[in-house]
Amino acid sequence: MLFFAVILVLFAAYFVQKRIFKKRAFSELKYHVSLDSSEVTVGDDLYMFEELSNEKILPLPYVKVLTKLPEGLAFRLAVTENGKMRDTFANSIESMFVMKGRQRIKRRWRISCKKRGVYSLGDAVIVLNDLIGFNAISTELLVPKSKFTTVTVLPHSVDLERDFTSTQYFSGDVITNRSLLTDPLLRSGARDYTPLDPMNKINWKLSATHGHLMVNIEDYIQKVQSNIILNMCSHIIERDAEIPANPEFIEYNITVAATLLERLARDNTPARLIVNTPPETIHSDFIAGDDETGSKIMVTPKFTGKSGILDAMRVLARLEMRYSMPLENMLDYILEDPMRFTENGNITLVTSVLDGRTLNFHREMKKHGIEVIFYVTISNRGVAKVPENVKVFYRTYFDSYKVGGL
Repeated sequence: MLFFAVILVLFAAYFVQKRIFKKRAFSELKYHVSLDSSEVTVGDDLYMFEELSNEKILPLPYVKVLTKLPEGLAFRLAVTENGKMRDTFANSIESMFVMKGRQRIKRRWRISCKKRGVYSLGDAVIVLNDLIGFNAISTELLVPKSKFTTVTVLPHSVDLERDFTSTQYFSGDVITNRSLLTDPLLRSGARDYTPLDPMNKINWKLSATHGHLMVNIEDYIQKVQSNIILNMCSHIIERDAEIPANPEFIEYNITVAATLLERLARDNTPARLIVNTPPETIHSDFIAGDDETGSKIMVTPKFTGKSGILDAMRVLARLEMRYSMPLENMLDYILEDPMRFTENGNITLVTSVLDGRTLNFHREMKKHGIEVIFYVTISNRGVAKVPENVKVFYRTYFDSYKVGGL
């Protein structure tokens, strides 16, 4: 009789603790995260601070936390392999704890920024279980989005001299201008030589005087502004009406555009972007015109200097992987009034597509005295034959596993 009484008490205790556990387990259980930086560049690391607190008296014998990062960010973890430390990356992490009443657990995670974009953190899946282990319950704890849980990953720059070669030089050394818009006959001073400068800009007299290499600073032909067309289509014909088939091509297009903007900003040259993407995804006022076609083309204000280039990088970071029209439609719209889109007789097109219609755009712009320079972010294999008077830079350095900085 005593045995059955004990069994009955145990069953009663089990159901009582089960009811209390399910009713109170998630009450006063709080989850909080914050980041140590709100703006970084692709390839940088930042720290995420995670805090889980059980503010009630009831202990939690089993707590599992699943922390997941948005695509483009990854936890950087150190592991030991064959006695050596190395880094490994994971998009999500599971952790298990035993939490006492009124206990707080704090952790710090190192996060690697793999891809440009704007990311919000703060959600976690929490799984709890009671003493017996038969009553698992779970929920998703949400943290309000704020500046402390949001990070903007700006695009990084690449080495254009390494990654591209001109159509006019298929072998031997390729000499390219560091700036697209300088005039070697207009010099405004000199500065220290950098590896990005071609040898023909070295001022040998000043170099001998100072004891190290110096290069001439060349003025721009016109310092009105530069214009960069960014193509968001990865192919001439896309399967989807809005999403490019190869987003990795577009990511590299954005990286090249960021590099060109950075170089122009370094010389304090105003620049703006012209992109076939829905303007409302960035700013509703960034439109080419009030008509149906113009309202689908994003034209940014001009960016100037260090502060301007930061704003330009933020625009590129926020670009969604969407196109609003095929490239040829945007080029036809520009041809209707070319001088609205270029003030200095020079415009640069960054694209993964180069065909006869694109070359026709060069020919028609030439009639208006405007030179179009192409940066083609794929190889020259399978594209239209380029006339000798067209300045095209093809991508030569290609790693399929690291397209667009991934």
